[in-house]
Amino acid sequence: MAPALVLLRANRTFRTYWTARVLSLLGDGAALVALLLYAQRLTNSGIGVAGLLLARAVARLLGPVAGALADRYDQRRLMVSCDLAQTALYAVLAILLPGYAALIVLVGVASIFQTIFTPAGQAALPSMVAQDELGRANAWLGSAVNLQVAAGPLAGGLLVAFAGTRTALGVDALSFAASAACLARMAPLRAAAEQVSRGVLSATADGLRFVLGDPVARPLVLLVLGSSTFLAVDTVTLVLLARDNLHSSAAGYGLIATAFGVGMVAVSVAMLTRDPKTHPAALLLFALTVGGVAYIGTGLAPTIVIAICFQLIAGAGNGLENIATDTLIQRRIDPTMLGRAFGLVRTAAYAATSLSTVIAGVLVDVLGARWVFIGAGAGTVAAVAALGPAIWRQRTSG
Repeated sequence: MAPALVLLRANRTFRTYWTARVLSLLGDGAALVALLLYAQRLTNSGIGVAGLLLARAVARLLGPVAGALADRYDQRRLMVSCDLAQTALYAVLAILLPGYAALIVLVGVASIFQTIFTPAGQAALPSMVAQDELGRANAWLGSAVNLQVAAGPLAGGLLVAFAGTRTALGVDALSFAASAACLARMAPLRAAAEQVSRGVLSATADGLRFVLGDPVARPLVLLVLGSSTFLAVDTVTLVLLARDNLHSSAAGYGLIATAFGVGMVAVSVAMLTRDPKTHPAALLLFALTVGGVAYIGTGLAPTIVIAICFQLIAGAGNGLENIATDTLIQRRIDPTMLGRAFGLVRTAAYAATSLSTVIAGVLVDVLGARWVFIGAGAGTVAAVAALGPAIWRQRTSG
């Protein structure tokens, strides 16, 4: 039997956790499409859709606090509670189909619980699998995220088209309930060593001080912040590159956008089928360098076909970056600080993505889509050159 399947088959705890993630991620991917379509119908404007996305994004800036909770409480109980809360919130959305203001509030609160769930699960992974299986376990979890990206929007569109918005949101509520049921079967996952008597805000401040002083976490957060700011320009720029520079149809844009996701899926499969001997620090720097070079290639591409090839490579780099980042944190960060380290890294990524969207919207009008892609790729490579040495040193330990 393949080593990847051995992990999933032999490790009941991890298999249960992975199943829970697949269920909730698929449901949430489908619900996002339903929510966006519903917000557009309520407001008949792009501002209405942007407001919904903003409500989801703002909650994710609470990552450091969410990480403190993950380091403080039983992580399984925390994840179950978050899933049950989201079950209730999406059930209310499905039943009421509220007006726009209430929709924004309910989605924002649901995103807070999703933000709390994420570092709890990531910090708990080292207690589920052996150290030498962390890379493969993260690849399995990456495949679940990629499945959400690939299948969630399609499922959401079909549900809305054939069964309506209420049904799509109801399915999401059921997916969170199923996830909670799976997680409830697991043994307790105690936080490493945080004293319960210590306040959450104090623990959050301790986490920030730790990350700022830690030789692994500090350059990693800075690298994630810098590289995400550069690489997230594709959200705004890719459609303009396809239309204005490559003179492609909507179908061509669909293909180039899909290529990125295909690359992410491909690298997850590759990491599952090989023995991950390479240290995650080296994998991370390699992945970001590949992604930066692929962005430069995308900007220089003379045809849509060549641009699709470069976006396929960029997607593979992004997928590998995600796996390597999580594995590096789990292997090299103090176990009592894992939740807070993950919370801050995720917050850095979300903040950078939001900043990048604004910056790219301005730069693409001034410089054009090609130069924005080229600049983003060069900036990513420069970030690796500046911060990479501190992370590269970690390959000799952990």
